Order: sequence, then structure tokens, then C-alpha cells
Amino acid sequence: MGKNLLIFVGGVAAGATIAALVIRHGDKAKPLSAKVLAKAMKLKEKALNCAVRTREQVEDIVAEARQINASGKSGA
Repeated sequence: MGKNLLIFVGGVAAGATIAALVIRHGDKAKPLSAKVLAKAMKLKEKALNCAVRTREQVEDIVAEARQINASGKSGA
């Protein structure tokens, strides 16, 4: 969870940086802004993949818990 928060904060920081550069330097900042945005998009993709994997793991745990409850077994 902490890693996802860091990725989100990084994305916000990247967006704010791009906005500030474009406002201050106009056309000069476009190539740098494109590079920063490309990296931010990669981070977004990684965050989405992480969220999907986490969801799948939670679904597996829930299914296993339901199976344990259905069979009447108790781990305690």
C-alpha cells in the first residue's frame, strides 16, 4: 500500500512539474515535459499492474476462506 501511495505522489509531483515548466518556459520545456510525462505514464502502468495483482491475491484469499468455512474446518 505504501508503494502505491509513493507512486501516486510521484505522479502528482510529475504533473505539477510539467505544468510549472510549460507555464514558465513555453516551447523550450516541451521536450523535457514529454520525457517526464512518458515516465509518469510508465509509473501509472506499474501502479495499475500492482493493483490488479493485489486484487487477484485478495480474491484468492477470500475464495480460500470461503472454502474453509464451507468445509467446516477451523484453523484456530
